[in-house]
Amino acid sequence: MADFQIEIKNDETFLITAERMGFLMPDLNLAGGSRILKPSPISASQLVVSGDLAFKMLVGGVHKVFSNHQPLALSPASRLDIPAASLQAGKDYNIYFVANGDYADFVVSQNATWPEGASADISRRMGGIHTLCASVGTIANHRLSGLVAGDILPSTVWDLMKRPATCDAAGMAYMPRP
Repeated sequence: MADFQIEIKNDETFLITAERMGFLMPDLNLAGGSRILKPSPISASQLVVSGDLAFKMLVGGVHKVFSNHQPLALSPASRLDIPAASLQAGKDYNIYFVANGDYADFVVSQNATWPEGASADISRRMGGIHTLCASVGTIANHRLSGLVAGDILPSTVWDLMKRPATCDAAGMAYMPRP
C-alpha cells in the first residue's frame, strides 16, 4: 500500500539534477506552504493528505526524496502500527512518514517517538490528531453534532505546517480568534 514512491536519491538510477534540487532543500517541500493534513469533509474518521507532497529523508546514508502528486484519503484506523478495530476514544495519535526501500507510507501510532516496528532512521513524525472522548449527540447547528467517541476532533488535526510553535500539540485544539 505504498503512498509515496521514490523520486530521487543520490545514485545513478535517480540522478539529482538542477531541476530537482528544490526537492532536496528543505527537508519538507510543500507547494505554497500548504497544510499536509486536513480533516475530511466527508468522514469524521478520515483525513485528507495534500497532493504534490515530497519528503526528504536520509536513510542508511542515502538521501531519498519520496513524493506523491495526488491528494490521498487517509483512514488513521487502518494505518495503526498495532492493529485495532478503531481509534480509541480520548487518545492522541501521531502520524508518521515511514520509509521502506524505495517506497514510503503513513503509519499512525500512539507512540511519540516512532511507530512500532520502525526507528528514528526510517520514520518522521509529520502530524497528529486527538479523538473525541465521548459521543457528542445531536446539537442543532453545531459542527460536532453527531460525532461519536473515537472520531477525529477536527480542531486537533496538526501537521508540520500548522502546529503550536513552542510546545507539543498533543491534546491541544486550535481555536480561531472570534
